[in-house]
Amino acid sequence: MIKNIDIVGIGGSQEENSFSLQILKYTLNEVTLLGARTKLIDIKSLNLPIYDYSGGKLQPQAGLKKIMDDIHKSHGIIFTSPEYHGTVSASFKNFIDYLEFLYSYDPPYLTNKPVGCICKKEHRDYYDYGKSKAQFKAEACGVIEFSE
Repeated sequence: MIKNIDIVGIGGSQEENSFSLQILKYTLNEVTLLGARTKLIDIKSLNLPIYDYSGGKLQPQAGLKKIMDDIHKSHGIIFTSPEYHGTVSASFKNFIDYLEFLYSYDPPYLTNKPVGCICKKEHRDYYDYGKSKAQFKAEACGVIEFSE
């Protein structure tokens, strides 16, 4: 049983019925059953504008500040994203850019924070070489592949 552990799940896509968000919800539920406290951050619901680095050293608005606080206080993070053209979705990448707001925390950014990555690849890819580029990148980081 996991006790006193906070896990933040961040993911989804702009799709109405995001499969990657469903995977994230399932994963967080399983982690909760093990005893961890979890928080879900659905990227679509944030409705974030395109990140502008020139404003990156400013403080985030109240809602985004709370999310950054939750991420900083968590013991671990689970990222999920669909794979589009061999990489993560634009909305996921945009959210990652917003993590720049963590520069002022102590420790900064995601220092020493375990991160799990789940990537959903469509099987209708015309250039499917058996494994996705994102999966190769994830495996290089020690992430385990999940199959449907």
